[in-house]
Amino acid sequence: MMKGSEEKVVLTEGVLAEGNIEEWLVRLEKEMQKSVREICFRGAQDCHSMPLRDFIDAYPSQVALLGIQMLWTSKVGECLEKNKKDQGAELEKKKRDINNIMAELTQLCLENMNDLRR
Repeated sequence: MMKGSEEKVVLTEGVLAEGNIEEWLVRLEKEMQKSVREICFRGAQDCHSMPLRDFIDAYPSQVALLGIQMLWTSKVGECLEKNKKDQGAELEKKKRDINNIMAELTQLCLENMNDLRR
């Protein structure tokens, strides 16, 4: 990672570094897992309800990538759930939706931004 480029994930609850080091490190590890799980859960909900750019700006990069993958998966899943008669038209609609997401991501990457954000 470049100097000055960092991403922070805030713990849901703080952990005191006191007592036996092995014990508080285990508590810290569990809190880190809990915090990331909660952020992923919120991201899974928000990726479907927020504008893409706002969603990407609101979440750590790995969660934003996860949300983009979830959008793709849900769009493909919706298409596959249609009956054979409607599947062709639905496939074209979802293909346009996915192409719009890709165009928006491409435009975002062309903007002037730091390496971490890119």
